[in-house]
Amino acid sequence: MRLIKIALFTTMALIFVPRPAHGLTTTITKITPARVITNSTDIEFEFISSAADAHFVCSLDYADPVFCTSPWSIHNLSDGQHRFQVNAVSDTEGMDYIGAVHIWTVDTIAPRTKVSAILVGQDSYKVDLLSSEVNSTFLCSLDGAPAAPCTTPYQWNNARPGNHYFRAQAVDEATNVDLIGADFSFTVEEQVSLTTTITSVEPSALFTNIAQVVFGFISNQSTAQFVCTLAGQTTPCVSPWSYSPLPDGLYAFTVQAANIYGSIDPIGATYSWTIDTVPPVGAVNLLNATSTVITVTWTSDEPATTELHWGPETDLSRAVPADSSFTTAHSVRITGLSSNSLYSMQPGGVDRAGNPYKMPRLTIRTKR
Repeated sequence: MRLIKIALFTTMALIFVPRPAHGLTTTITKITPARVITNSTDIEFEFISSAADAHFVCSLDYADPVFCTSPWSIHNLSDGQHRFQVNAVSDTEGMDYIGAVHIWTVDTIAPRTKVSAILVGQDSYKVDLLSSEVNSTFLCSLDGAPAAPCTTPYQWNNARPGNHYFRAQAVDEATNVDLIGADFSFTVEEQVSLTTTITSVEPSALFTNIAQVVFGFISNQSTAQFVCTLAGQTTPCVSPWSYSPLPDGLYAFTVQAANIYGSIDPIGATYSWTIDTVPPVGAVNLLNATSTVITVTWTSDEPATTELHWGPETDLSRAVPADSSFTTAHSVRITGLSSNSLYSMQPGGVDRAGNPYKMPRLTIRTKR
């Protein structure tokens, strides 16, 4: 071995001796695998020389050269860049000091894949495919179909209604495939007209003295979102949706469902109601008495029920209960009274919002 090493260094010393034009040359004729980036840890070189009597020396990654013959195999290479050089040596022509060189990269690590999906229509998606390694290509599969080469962004249209599954795998320049890949699932709904329904209103009365309101609502599409409009103000909303406090007045509420595809229910669902926190104001028009009958007539500034509390002297414990009609003109007739007796009367009632009112006490004496 020592004699071989001395001979080798003696030979390599000839590298620095210029060769004449058209002198000795070395040519690599075949490389297996030939890719400059590969996931193979083995490689084989075949080479020739312009000299018939040539033999060769080979070097890997600038290590000391060793005698070699074609084909020459190298095994168990580590990941990273490698350099192979072969030089021909001829007894008659000297040494090819330039030789032939091949530089390549071993990469056995698979890339990592990411996907970013964007909805572009009710049945259409666009997916950006990302890899942890530059210059990667991709394999794509929809709903379990065999993976096939695809490009980014990947888009498909007219997906059938139902649940779907998409998977992408990055493939790097060394042909390493991400065996895990990246995926996402999505659902395409039947293309039905979008509708909105108000399911609850609290308080539910069309007239109320409560200065707040809570709405419940749904859509026929489970993934729908909503926009609510009240008093000219539109805002995104979710069920239940409340407003508080609200001033007195007439209100009209509208809620519209909007799906994730950009469609909106053009009609929506509406509800109107009135908030009234002010009690009615009454005015007596007539208080009249006979010997046994007293008649009280009054008006209210808004529709209200008719109710009268009364009794002898200052007593107001007796009552004519409120009726169920709402009016602005009221009249109550009390019969069977004692003659020449003093009675107290107090008209009142309740408006449509539930606000009660009572007028000041009135007194009148029946006739003899």
